[in-house]
Amino acid sequence: MAKLPWFSFILAGTLLAGVSWYLEQTRNAKLGVFFVAGLIFLGIGAFRLVLKIILSGDRKILRPQERGERQHAALVRRGSHVFCPACRTANHRSNRFCRMCGYPLWRVPR
Repeated sequence: MAKLPWFSFILAGTLLAGVSWYLEQTRNAKLGVFFVAGLIFLGIGAFRLVLKIILSGDRKILRPQERGERQHAALVRRGSHVFCPACRTANHRSNRFCRMCGYPLWRVPR
């Protein structure tokens, strides 16, 4: 069973408490139980939001990865296809980039 996100609890609690409060004020209906249930939903949603904020602060801050030159072998030609050195996908000779990974194929003379 999937966990419901925090905003769904807040939305459901707001709707439940708001509608029950409105109906109790305008139509003199006895919906106090639903108002309390809506407040409980609001509390659960707020608790989960605060918990998410607290736990998300513990993540490490990663420095940006330095991009280096790709260390791939030269392109292999077989028949009318050129094979990408990065992912080994067969590409047509007229392609300038690999159709799977986007690696440039134009470096090798045609």
